[in-house]
Amino acid sequence: METLTFCKPGNAQSLATLDFPTLQSSLVENYPAAIHLPIIHIAQFGGMAVHGFAGVERVGGVFVQPAHSVLGLRAWDDALEGVLPGGAPWVLFEAEKIVRMMLRQSGLALEILASPVGGDWGVDFDARVLVCGAITREIVLYYRDVTRVGVSRLLALVESGRIDDPCLEDGRGWLQDLFRHLLTGCVLGQQGHVCLHLEHLLDLPVAEGVREPLDSLVGGRGDGLAIRELGVQAVRLQGFLEVEQACALPERPSDYDGLNDWLVTQRLVAGNVVGRRNGR
Repeated sequence: METLTFCKPGNAQSLATLDFPTLQSSLVENYPAAIHLPIIHIAQFGGMAVHGFAGVERVGGVFVQPAHSVLGLRAWDDALEGVLPGGAPWVLFEAEKIVRMMLRQSGLALEILASPVGGDWGVDFDARVLVCGAITREIVLYYRDVTRVGVSRLLALVESGRIDDPCLEDGRGWLQDLFRHLLTGCVLGQQGHVCLHLEHLLDLPVAEGVREPLDSLVGGRGDGLAIRELGVQAVRLQGFLEVEQACALPERPSDYDGLNDWLVTQRLVAGNVVGRRNGR
């Protein structure tokens, strides 16, 4: 899909929670046998640098199992996970798994592959190619599903009309997270643009009417009117998260064959890399 656009890539140095040796150390600690597996993508897909507001600084990436492992008898891992010394959780998906996740329109796969905040892993690989080849209109259903609870929570606040409701007293970051997901899904479906940063999203036309009440509530200055307005906006935005509304995206994956060929190539290259590292 050539028309899909992405939010401006960030500086690799902004990935403060991660450097390659740190991830390798955590990887070996959790999976000693995985030390030779090629890692081809690392990105931060949570936290301030990605979303523009405080949150867990999650790290994700892609590694490749060589053809020798996939075709053999021994079991092999398709996902690796752990926690970095600073507390950030990380997960690495095997190349085939993350492609299949993208083909199933997984928002997790999308945000790992499309995040503008990446680390320096020393590999010339543009993960956005996988997104472009696999994405369809059904990706908006992921954003509809993950916002259901938040929208219901907000509408309950509208119903109660209580600015001192425990839902607000115990922290308001969930409101930022809710509207980030709503707006990411809307902009993706309507404009074919991938953006994960709330401040950037709030500047777009589809977000008109959201910034003022959201800022006032998050800043502790809001009132019942702000809650009601946010409720109206949340319902409006969620209404766009239907397959029929996502006209900027294709109905079917645009490059299934290309994804297949990419995976085969990655497996063969990984076999050569692992062989050299093992002295074969």
